[in-house]
Amino acid sequence: MKKLSVLTAAALAIAAVVPVTASADPAEDYAPTFYFTSTNGVTDPKTGDIVLMKDEIPEEGSTLSFNLYVSDESKQLWWFSPKWKCAEPLIKLTDLYDPFGGPEVFAYSGKKADGTLDNEAASVMIAQDDRYNTMGLTVTVAGLSLNPLVPYTEKTDELPLTWFNANVSSEIPCGYYDIYFLTKAEDYADQQFCSSFIRLEDTNSVKRTPIVKNITIRISGTEGDVDADGTIDSTDASMILAEYAEMQTNGESTLDDAKKFAADVDHDRIIDSSDASTVLAYYAYVMSTEEPDTFLNFVEKNS
Repeated sequence: MKKLSVLTAAALAIAAVVPVTASADPAEDYAPTFYFTSTNGVTDPKTGDIVLMKDEIPEEGSTLSFNLYVSDESKQLWWFSPKWKCAEPLIKLTDLYDPFGGPEVFAYSGKKADGTLDNEAASVMIAQDDRYNTMGLTVTVAGLSLNPLVPYTEKTDELPLTWFNANVSSEIPCGYYDIYFLTKAEDYADQQFCSSFIRLEDTNSVKRTPIVKNITIRISGTEGDVDADGTIDSTDASMILAEYAEMQTNGESTLDDAKKFAADVDHDRIIDSSDASTVLAYYAYVMSTEEPDTFLNFVEKNS
């Protein structure tokens, strides 16, 4: 990263004499957006969670694949650096693709005079730290120019910047697990986090804090069974209502993390009376049906 810092300092030093072909300056509060999408996971359309069923994860684990995108309506980015992390050790971030000089087209690929792909039109540096389960890349214009990066297609997020995998262990408990962008140093004092620079019409460069959209992996299978006894009944509903009442009076939670996940049956991250009502409705359904459907299928059909 020292080489990158030297390059950035040199580029800033010549900013005043480099010609620029930018559009109108972006608003003072404008910032680009970094976000992920999954390429092989099942997405809950209501929450956006990537859903894995706990009992369907093979012994060797499951591999989820993700794309990383930057959305820059200004098209005036000349340097930016997304950094991301998963804090759960049972989800390992792996196989970060290096687009620089690679064979696959990415967001800031170029075209040579003969029309062939040029993946060195932008300078890209990738970083992966297995110890802290972090990844990152830095994208800047090639050479010492501060002219805006030129996307390969009309929109900067029609193509991903890069892609990577998340290997999910079969030992992972049910719950919510985020792959999230670093917006501050978390693991050590000088840890790098998300940043970007935009080129303005007056040849100045301005730093902008990116907007970030994290992504959640949801390991499902225990919803509704708050007491973990293998059945979903009125006892589970009572535990949900007790938790709800306690929270309404600013009390302390009555549930641990596993029970909180099981109690949040609609996955809105709030435990309330609607969750208890759903559990009671399922209990009544089970009591009146010879071959009842699973709880999750029941919730999906009746939501």
